[in-house]
Amino acid sequence: MGDGHPTRGRWLARISWITLALALGAIVAGYVRDAGAWSIVKAPNHDRTEAPGFAMPADVDRVVHAEVGPPAALLEAWILEPRREPRGTALVLHGIRGDKRAMMDVGRALRDRGVRAILVDLRGHGRSSGRFLTYGVVESRDLRQLLDQLEGLGVVHGPVGVYGAAYGGAVGLQLASIDPRVRAVASLSTFASLRAVAPSYAELHLPGLAALLPSLFFDAVVDESGELGGFSPDAADATDAIARTRADVLLVHGDRDRRVPFEQARALMDACRPGRCELMTLAGEDHSGALASREARREAVAFLARRLAAAAPPGGAERAIP
Repeated sequence: MGDGHPTRGRWLARISWITLALALGAIVAGYVRDAGAWSIVKAPNHDRTEAPGFAMPADVDRVVHAEVGPPAALLEAWILEPRREPRGTALVLHGIRGDKRAMMDVGRALRDRGVRAILVDLRGHGRSSGRFLTYGVVESRDLRQLLDQLEGLGVVHGPVGVYGAAYGGAVGLQLASIDPRVRAVASLSTFASLRAVAPSYAELHLPGLAALLPSLFFDAVVDESGELGGFSPDAADATDAIARTRADVLLVHGDRDRRVPFEQARALMDACRPGRCELMTLAGEDHSGALASREARREAVAFLARRLAAAAPPGGAERAIP
């Protein structure tokens, strides 16, 4: 009888330790979930009260500012004009946490092919305001409003195309699904959806640990990111967008991409309307390598130039945009 009390005491101690461990685990999991959600949606300009200053290249012909929203934001875009009458207009969109400066070579290549290039700082990036990233949900609506305003200024000539790098590619696909003015999209290293890409991003930042986390955890992180950013994470879905667009699409992806696995390019191809999409596979290239590939840039620019020229009316007159 005297041995019962120590045994009961040991069990109570074990239960206390287990309870404490579970409580600490819940606290840590909650912290990781919250930190993960913030890292997904916090824009580079989230806490800025003034736009960052940087030099504008000498060959930028015009700077345009457009008020968009809701939520309200002010977008800045640089325009590069071809020497002859434009054969079309192309929006050039940077990757996540980048800005339009990184896309100048693309803009120049399009300009040299006779396409007016409009390099845009997406909301929350570069010199555009905005506090949250929404992975194309709000950004695509921003660009539709930007096109409306550019059309009013007489800047949109001919059919419209989009060149999008990674995050920008997802925005471009979503824009094409809601705006019939977009006739062609070149999308490089683009994710299939926010939910699909979240685990691979986590693995890069938490190697080893992310593989141990259940899918329900990632769903919870993505759900919270949507609450913080004020958008539906399920709407940040490029596969749904590519299934709905009637634009011609070129997908470019490296088969060694760990940040946005190549399977996501396959998922986009599978979702595409028959005959609308092409997939250019860059053998041996990872995410950064594919985005930096001169071959990929050359093929994407040529694709847009061809599609826009084919969609332009005879004689090069300005196309009536519905």
